[in-house]
Amino acid sequence: MAFDSLAPQSGEEESSSRKDEDKDKNKNIEKDVVSPHFPHVTAEEIEQVLSLEEDRLKDAELVHDALNQGIMSFVPDLIFEHMVKDYRLAEHIFGESLLRRLSGYSSATIKKNIILPEFQKKLKKEIEERVEGLRQSGLVDSQDMLTEKAVELSSLLLYTNELDKLASAGFFGERMSREKSVYGAVSDVRPFSSGDRYRDIALKASLKTAIRRGHPALLEGDLRSVVRREKGHSVIVYALDASASMKGAKIAQSKKVGVGLAYKAVGEHDKVGLLVFNAEVTSEISPTLDFMHLLREITRVRTGQQTNIAHTISRAQVMLASATQEKNRHIILITDAVPTHGKEPEKDTLAASAAAAQAGITISLVGIKLDAAGSALAQKIVKLGRGKLYVVKDLEELDKVVLEDYYALGQD
Repeated sequence: MAFDSLAPQSGEEESSSRKDEDKDKNKNIEKDVVSPHFPHVTAEEIEQVLSLEEDRLKDAELVHDALNQGIMSFVPDLIFEHMVKDYRLAEHIFGESLLRRLSGYSSATIKKNIILPEFQKKLKKEIEERVEGLRQSGLVDSQDMLTEKAVELSSLLLYTNELDKLASAGFFGERMSREKSVYGAVSDVRPFSSGDRYRDIALKASLKTAIRRGHPALLEGDLRSVVRREKGHSVIVYALDASASMKGAKIAQSKKVGVGLAYKAVGEHDKVGLLVFNAEVTSEISPTLDFMHLLREITRVRTGQQTNIAHTISRAQVMLASATQEKNRHIILITDAVPTHGKEPEKDTLAASAAAAQAGITISLVGIKLDAAGSALAQKIVKLGRGKLYVVKDLEELDKVVLEDYYALGQD
């Protein structure tokens, strides 16, 4: 009995047009800048990722997919057994993209031919060869576990892809607070007064005032001074829901967004902390200016089970407690569901939100495809936390709303 294309189908795995379009996407990222931060990855391999070399890029994307699915080991026989026994369940466990990268076949091709012995034989061989290739590249160890090098390679991919996307979209603008300062940046104009610096006279605005008043010459009363606003320093905790419902595309996009936020905020000397949570906080970084540390930890994020928002907010409050000199202390909470952990999870969450607000900490919540109950609770959280609620239906909008929330700090 015949079946469709035994050989891995390159058209299904990678779109050639994507490579052509993205050929120069990382031209502004220098190899010698990122190299010291990835000690397990060679300079040549870094160059291969930055230049989108096909084989190295496929390795990085495969590892990235695995981490987003919570997969840390690659046992060929086990993967193959899952695919043959119940492919739909295998897709749920491993994700369609990861299975495609491991086998070289599309989901449609596998579903159509998986019952055929000849196809099974070829499929098993392709998976074994792919995993062996990962071993030869040092991405999987002798126990079939992902190595530190694999995590670094995934971090590098996350770093280059997300920052290039945000830069291309023009998201890296400047954020200003409304506090006035003669040493800040120009924001507005007002009437000139004694004590203002002459260099701060807004000449164009002053001339417009004189003309509007019909004065033949510039009078002292026509003079206008610029109002300057200092940059507001903030400390932010990025609290990421890593419960089971976030597995796959949701956690992947949330990780990208976390990298973009950290890069932008640290670049403006605003410290960023990280809390990853499900039933408990599973990963924590106190607010820092160390972007690469944040990048590595965000890359490692894997999903778990229940959602414990109350504990996460309380923990964020502790992390922000010492930052009393900062202008803004803020929590950005990313979640897709109502809290499920504890005897009274909603009540506990609102109590934690109120306590944080009383301590002078604001809370914004980005809800990914929230249902009615989730939206109702989210509105209560941000009302108590004096923050903003963003309900995201399209994951591609996630980075936009998170950066908008960051830019808005100190503007109200």
